[in-house]
Amino acid sequence: MEEIFTSTEFYIIAFTIAVAITALFFKPTPKDEAATYFFRADMSQSDISERKIEISALEDGTLTITHHGLTAPYGTESSIAITIIGNDIKIVEKLLHEYSDDLPLQSATYIIDRLKHHSYHLYFESEYDGTYATGRFINTYPFHCSLQFTQ
Repeated sequence: MEEIFTSTEFYIIAFTIAVAITALFFKPTPKDEAATYFFRADMSQSDISERKIEISALEDGTLTITHHGLTAPYGTESSIAITIIGNDIKIVEKLLHEYSDDLPLQSATYIIDRLKHHSYHLYFESEYDGTYATGRFINTYPFHCSLQFTQ
């Protein structure tokens, strides 16, 4: 019996089993396939000058994201590109005019209907003025939160 613990074959088999168990613990989690969607905004006049986004989950699973504090001429159009990979969401917003501080305040509201009832990490980038907001939200009613922009 003691000959088993002193044989080279025993240590080779034990080492192989240890490597296989270690590999199971360090196996990376699989990433979901990336999906990209495009949405246009409903622009409205606003009196909120603070640059922030508000996120609200509705009962039917639809998500509304409102970007407050935009300075844009009336008639400006805005759109976003959303890339979803698992529970990570990256949103890039584009306005069809150049940045200026002396224009009227507006808000852009996006209605997103492609998300599951799930917890998500959000990165919202505004190419309009080079700012971004990050945070976490849950797409279940009656969730509501605000995120501040930073540069």
